[in-house]
Amino acid sequence: MKRVSVVETNLTFTQPLQPRQATRAIVTHHFGDLPIGYDTSKLDARWTHEMHIKDRGWAGIAYHYLIKTNGIIERGRPRQTIGSHCKGHNHDTIGVVLAMDCSIAPPSADALVSMQGLYADILDIYGLSSCAETMPGHRDLVLTTQCPGDALYALLPDIREHIRGIRGY
Repeated sequence: MKRVSVVETNLTFTQPLQPRQATRAIVTHHFGDLPIGYDTSKLDARWTHEMHIKDRGWAGIAYHYLIKTNGIIERGRPRQTIGSHCKGHNHDTIGVVLAMDCSIAPPSADALVSMQGLYADILDIYGLSSCAETMPGHRDLVLTTQCPGDALYALLPDIREHIRGIRGY
């Protein structure tokens, strides 16, 4: 049962993307260290894609999905390809970034609703349960980061529980 819509961005990558052979988890990210008062409406998949090419030399956007503060979900990398969002874990995970800094403030209500629906859809597609192993924060896999920010990270247990409820188990 599809719960959310995803805006297709049709991004062009600078290098061929490799197919992901297995999917075991969805990794949660945020845009940390934004200046106070930063206008997050500028943060979208196309901007992130261009920044990852120009500033990091990557093939394009690292994440498979980007969720804006208004709840709009945009496609980053094609879902079936390997991401570049979680060193050592890209080969079997899907990366989702919330286009906001969740270090201190939690995500917007709209973003949270979209995130829960998107995660439920992805878990259904891959036959995964809603638990800490299938829905880690970036910091659970890469111990040198504080991503996805303390405010969002603290919500992850409740988000997992809510997703179990909307999936009916």
